[in-house]
Amino acid sequence: MKQFGTLFSFVKLITIICLFTSCSYTGDTEIYICRYDRSIIDEAPTLSSIQGLLAREGIRIYIQEKDNFWKDRIISESVNTTEVGSLEEAYGLFEKKLKKYVLCDYSNFAVGATVATSLDAFVVTERILELYPYMRKKSEMVFDVRGKDEYWLLEYVKSNIDKYSLDAITQHNSKRPAALIDLAIAKRYICTVCEDNPELMKEFYSLIRPNSPKFGFGTPYHNELKDVALGASFGLYTVPTANTMNLSFFSQTAAVESQKPAEKFWDGKDSSNVHHVMIMMSDGDNLNWTIGGCISNRKYMGNEACGNYPLNWMYPPEAMNVAGFVHNYYMNNRPKYNYFIGAVSGQGYTYPSVHRNLADFSGKAAESFLKAGLDYCVIMDTFDFHTGEKPVLSEMLSHMPGLKGIYYMDYSNYAKWKGDSYLIGNIPVHAFRYRLWLPMDPLEEIAEKINNSPTDPNSLDSYSSVVVHAWSYGIDDVVRFISLLDDDVRLVNADEYMKLLYKNVLKNN
Repeated sequence: MKQFGTLFSFVKLITIICLFTSCSYTGDTEIYICRYDRSIIDEAPTLSSIQGLLAREGIRIYIQEKDNFWKDRIISESVNTTEVGSLEEAYGLFEKKLKKYVLCDYSNFAVGATVATSLDAFVVTERILELYPYMRKKSEMVFDVRGKDEYWLLEYVKSNIDKYSLDAITQHNSKRPAALIDLAIAKRYICTVCEDNPELMKEFYSLIRPNSPKFGFGTPYHNELKDVALGASFGLYTVPTANTMNLSFFSQTAAVESQKPAEKFWDGKDSSNVHHVMIMMSDGDNLNWTIGGCISNRKYMGNEACGNYPLNWMYPPEAMNVAGFVHNYYMNNRPKYNYFIGAVSGQGYTYPSVHRNLADFSGKAAESFLKAGLDYCVIMDTFDFHTGEKPVLSEMLSHMPGLKGIYYMDYSNYAKWKGDSYLIGNIPVHAFRYRLWLPMDPLEEIAEKINNSPTDPNSLDSYSSVVVHAWSYGIDDVVRFISLLDDDVRLVNADEYMKLLYKNVLKNN
């Protein structure tokens, strides 16, 4: 017993020593869950920069947010987690790896992060150094970017271009600078803000390889259509992540799961004398939403009623690349009868009609769809569905083998084309017939239209796809909408809907 006690004490001592010298890290077996002082606005972006820098070595740091959902999942699925109570404690744990810092203003954290990326450093403000003066003593300042703007940053990046990965760019929300800092530093991406400055944004875009993502949202025009279209004209697709933290953590888990076939909601026998309805939830391009609470929030997929109906969800394929942990959880915990569709408009949010290098973009999207088990995608664009969009979709499909169909939505009015459909080769393309979007589309009004629609399986008018604007209606509203439908209305998932449409209508015309 005495020998055992001595051995135990020795092991405990070694464990403590290793923890505080950071040499105990063993890859996936050790996760650090860090908190910070929310009353000090500089702490979150500083910690985020440390998180990203350490992620390069495989050190997995998760920054605790207000919602405990992902923290609880991480703890339940990991071998070992260590709670870190503050920025000060986090620095103390890893100070031997934090040898260099870049000094910045709170207002130009993006500039500081971009410079820090090239110098293998983390980012601090003068306020942080005043609060924790030992950082100044134990780490070396390698650059001072205080007072420097993004015009200066552009020239710095051009002079040090070989130190950056040009496979993506991050666009920061100046109101929440901690978001995306970790991803940018971990992956060596350029960080920008460029608010109200499209000409400067174009200069940064020109440095990035076509068919790369731009992470963020809302710059430079603060106009969704213009912002996304500008990126598309350079061959970049948007991944809305303006408020997203911890992507350097989530991306360290490989995405290995594929979508399982959705369970059948009906027996699939007789399709006559019924009106078929498919309900699709937006807002699938938004990774903020995917990570931020779609699957946990009772308004959305966290609602227990989801498992009672064949609901369909737009899903961002880019989650496979940048949020493997999250992606795997979604694929393994999809509610019964529910189905995922790749959205929008392929690998990420873009308008195919103006996207540069559309062929390469389409091929990249097809690879992600295949890996994720996504058989269909939602395309959003601004062209006429027939005269303008059909050639664009034909070009896309020629580079997307394996895709079984496309759901189409217009930017200005999701259901502008009222269920119009056609074949491109043998691939069905279908425009949403109805939308649910407040205040324009009361549930009762759309339900009444469906109840008064034909039930002839060979008529296109006997099929109604309904796209739900996620910021207007939640699952409780969808359940109420379903309750308003007559007995001769049959709900189907997006796969069943498209197969019925192809078999009974499109194939014969």
